[in-house]
Amino acid sequence: MELRLVKSLWGVTPPSTFDGWIELLTRYESEGYHGIEAITLTYLPEYDPNFLPALKSTNLFLLPQIHTSGGYLKEDGNYVYSSSLKVDDHLTSLKDHLDKLNTFVKAGDNPTGVNIPIVNVHSGHDFWSKSEATAFYKTTQTFLPLYPFKIVHETHRQRYLFSPRNYYDLSIPININADLSHWACVCERLFNNECNDEFFINEVLEKLKGKCEMIHARIGHGQGTQIYGGEEWKEEIEEHAKWWDIIWESQRSRNLDFSYVTTEFGPHPYAQHTSESLLDSTNTWMKNFIISRFSKASPPSIPPPLTPPSLLVIPPSLIRSKATFSLALSSASLAFKSLNVSQSPLPLQLKFPERLGETCIKPGHIKDQPYFAVKVASGFQKNKEEGYPTGSGVIMVFDAKTGTPKAVLDDKGYLTDLRTAGAVVLSASALTSSDERTECCVIGCGVMASLIIEMLSSLLKISSFKCWSRTSSNVIKMVDELRDKGINVTPSSTSSEACRGCDLIITTTCATEPIIQGLERYENVTVIAMGSDTPGKRELGDEVMSKAFEEGKVYGDVKGNVMKLGECQYHSNNEGKVMELKDGLERGREGGEFIVVDLTGTGVQDAAIASMVMEAF
Repeated sequence: MELRLVKSLWGVTPPSTFDGWIELLTRYESEGYHGIEAITLTYLPEYDPNFLPALKSTNLFLLPQIHTSGGYLKEDGNYVYSSSLKVDDHLTSLKDHLDKLNTFVKAGDNPTGVNIPIVNVHSGHDFWSKSEATAFYKTTQTFLPLYPFKIVHETHRQRYLFSPRNYYDLSIPININADLSHWACVCERLFNNECNDEFFINEVLEKLKGKCEMIHARIGHGQGTQIYGGEEWKEEIEEHAKWWDIIWESQRSRNLDFSYVTTEFGPHPYAQHTSESLLDSTNTWMKNFIISRFSKASPPSIPPPLTPPSLLVIPPSLIRSKATFSLALSSASLAFKSLNVSQSPLPLQLKFPERLGETCIKPGHIKDQPYFAVKVASGFQKNKEEGYPTGSGVIMVFDAKTGTPKAVLDDKGYLTDLRTAGAVVLSASALTSSDERTECCVIGCGVMASLIIEMLSSLLKISSFKCWSRTSSNVIKMVDELRDKGINVTPSSTSSEACRGCDLIITTTCATEPIIQGLERYENVTVIAMGSDTPGKRELGDEVMSKAFEEGKVYGDVKGNVMKLGECQYHSNNEGKVMELKDGLERGREGGEFIVVDLTGTGVQDAAIASMVMEAF
């Protein structure tokens, strides 16, 4: 019997390109893995067209992981999550998944398909009665043999096989993937002759070993399903290894050709911190331990304790869960109220013209706040041609008392977008009257435009929007996505048409030549320009700015910044007429004046939103 090592993609950031997948999968193959375990949203071509072609270019097999009634693909291509208790729903979703796999598995009628030797299933529900479970597993026996791959059911929490007793009492002989870390956690012990645990060894494990085709080699303990290394876990490691020895011995006696083992040290919340390098190093140790144990060689030494790093890295999903629209608006308010007691020097900039790219470094601190922040944000427009996001970034948060780094907010640029949108909404709220917010025009249809429209709709209850962009595909994409969210957006054929009749106009582009040369009407109009944030960018023509300087008002988020980076950089002769946005927010709109708000962004905004996100945790 040969050992087949499987690499789980759980916790791995998926590449966005074919070449990226090739690089990652080739690395796993070189590390000694034979296959890849992946969930539906990775291996289905509808969701990632690059994964399967890349996998077929290697010698790795696919081990799909299916969740019955936990998620299934509808005919219209939408992936639907469910938590149904109904046996029929679990049977239907299982069949749907397996039928989908059957369309691209390497088999007699499809010799060029994907090699799928075995499929792992999270099956059933922990609320089921014994009769419901019996009905489900008995029915699966009628159709599982029809597929060209072996199918195993994982002993997993939330599922029917979450406990050893449930498995032992089940009369249907099903194939098993033994993840015994879940049983150790559920029962809060290692079954090593405590609490009459000879029953587990003599009865439960005796039954399981004869039907176990696969092992998920995560090591659990009485209070969790995952250890972090260190000699203090020696007992847990040895007990799990003894159970695996029993399973392997049974597999050999049954003359199995292969024993499939997935190394599975997982990300948050299984791990209390989320560094992929940490996941890799732990799974590498586990892989080497399994190889030595399987071959009965000397095992590698137990790794040192994997204590959480002092520098916390907070991933995008957790940041988004805390960074709400309301938090963004509150952070913008805090930032502008605090400008007089803040530090926010001009940003440092790096230019990458061959990539149409730039990177900005912005520090900021608000007096008496516990943290200060340094943001590194990049925008590389060439990335879109290669399937990479155009924007990215992180915010580094430091203790304002000691200067010690406290966290890296790995927000991928989201907090920059959110705090910028917060400044736009705050300006719109203060400098337009509620009865004027009947229709808003947004120029540009990228990520920022979409986010601003969502926030204006949610927080200011603006119900109608017009939009225009130089890139027609962006218009179609944004309009469709926002309409799906119930927001009415009407595309326009020109920027002039988009602006016509609107009292609130927002520009969100990275243009270097004016997009709005003039307006048909200036009275009661507020223009918020946020695209120009570096020298050379420009969205508003001379007529628009001159009208504001001569007959209205021009506000800048930070006067010194807008004269160098914003729309005002082209109007140095009017520097004395530029007012601080802080004053405009306090004063509000005065009559039917024409207002231009020049937003370049400031490190104080980053410090404000970073502090609020940190406090939310």
